[in-house]
Amino acid sequence: MANGQNANVFIEAFEVENPALRNGKIYYFNSQNDTTYNFRFSLGRNIALQSQSLNVEAYAVFDFYGTEYNASELISLSSSNFSQENGLSTGFQFKTFTLQSNKKNGSLRFKYRFYINAPGYNDWSPWYYSDKIYQTEQYQPPVPVTTFVGPDQICDEGTYTITNPGVITLENATNIATLTNLGNNQYKVTRIGIGNVILKSVQNSLTVTKSIRVGPEDPRIFGPAGPLAYTGLYTFSVSPIAGATYNWTVVGAPPNSLHNTSGPTLNLRIGSGSGNRTVRVSVQASTECGLTGWVEKVIELQSGGVLPVEP
Repeated sequence: MANGQNANVFIEAFEVENPALRNGKIYYFNSQNDTTYNFRFSLGRNIALQSQSLNVEAYAVFDFYGTEYNASELISLSSSNFSQENGLSTGFQFKTFTLQSNKKNGSLRFKYRFYINAPGYNDWSPWYYSDKIYQTEQYQPPVPVTTFVGPDQICDEGTYTITNPGVITLENATNIATLTNLGNNQYKVTRIGIGNVILKSVQNSLTVTKSIRVGPEDPRIFGPAGPLAYTGLYTFSVSPIAGATYNWTVVGAPPNSLHNTSGPTLNLRIGSGSGNRTVRVSVQASTECGLTGWVEKVIELQSGGVLPVEP
């Protein structure tokens, strides 16, 4: 017998109907105002009581932080209700229960007691409770998605429209940029230096970010790393930036070395020499966002050095 608490009268089923459930819990949308749901139950009785007069009282009950209240009206049954399975079962009985305003956080159970009109039985039984328990949980609607619309890079300033913003901050912004709230979910990032900042929205436990480059992006020098041989011709380059010009410098090469540049490319012919020597190749780009920082690549020269292939 399912959910049996007593061998004479027992719970066969206790079920809250599906529209009230989510992940097996009773969901409510508002802690205020009473909320009513449907449930069903079925009771069975021992075959020895098949011909006996029987009365049953039952409730759906709610445990609110250790305090129980009746969530349904009193349910009264008699022998005539045990009309199925040859008089041994009530079959499903359909009722309603109500979660009271501001008393919805807890658990729902079913309880019953019975009275047998037969010799040896002269009082109501104790209350018996269902083994099945339904916990409640307040429904939390999904947090609307936060989105950023605005440039990935700014030269002077940029405006960002934020859908469903939380608390908005600009991270890593010291001496790089400032943030101004323009209203209507728009924010302005203003450049005061060069670097990378993060525009961040925090709403409840959800964090959404957007990375922004403030000012020009520093170039990266590609070319052989060394140790390199003397009297070799080596090419260094950077990824080209539209409209940019480049200033290359070479420090530490032998006096008879030569170099020439063509935009983002430097051709360096190392002069003759011997021993170990350190050469520094540097570049700075002038872009529509202004001057980048100087970027340096260090090369070691050795007698008998080779030209490796750099990934």
